[in-house]
Amino acid sequence: MILDPLQKLVKIPVKIVQGKVVSLDGSALPELKDATGELLVPAYSVKDPAVLVKLTEEKTLPVLPEGSILLAEMRVYESHSLGNEKRDYLRSVREKHQKQFPMGSVSAGSYFAEITLREPLRLRLRGTKEAILENCPCNLGYLKTTVHSINEAYFNLSTDFEPHRRSHNGNVFQKVFFKDNDGLWHPLNDLRKHHQVQQEKLKE
Repeated sequence: MILDPLQKLVKIPVKIVQGKVVSLDGSALPELKDATGELLVPAYSVKDPAVLVKLTEEKTLPVLPEGSILLAEMRVYESHSLGNEKRDYLRSVREKHQKQFPMGSVSAGSYFAEITLREPLRLRLRGTKEAILENCPCNLGYLKTTVHSINEAYFNLSTDFEPHRRSHNGNVFQKVFFKDNDGLWHPLNDLRKHHQVQQEKLKE
């Protein structure tokens, strides 16, 4: 298997001296190819207060209305121990929605469980950091329960439908899908990226 070099990051210890980035131990920085990355520094080191505000300001905005249905991806194969009732539910949800997924995006082991928003879903933008989801009450129809957030919804569904997993935590921005204006299901990460880009345009 060929590893993707873009997935491996190298940490280079540096310090800021008179506004310049230098190696932490005083040696020469390694010669680098063109790349993008992040420079993490203490907030107090940013001299211009206006720039600091721009880098750290937070804003919360609604991104999906109350009553919206989300789909949590569950990975289940025939070899996994799961009751017929649960399998039938996962199959029914997949058959109901799979034609609205982009071509080829649903693999053999991917099934879905529905999450219904009881309040508008809100996204908290955090300056240059990745935006996060605010807590939002959700109904889990199959489990006949209400939870307080998308993360809790995914955890509960994974615990019930993916008992073969050692851990039931997951990145909901990748594992939970919303129906966009194009009529197709997309990961919540697409929604996050869209609003982050829009916010950056407003700052220009």
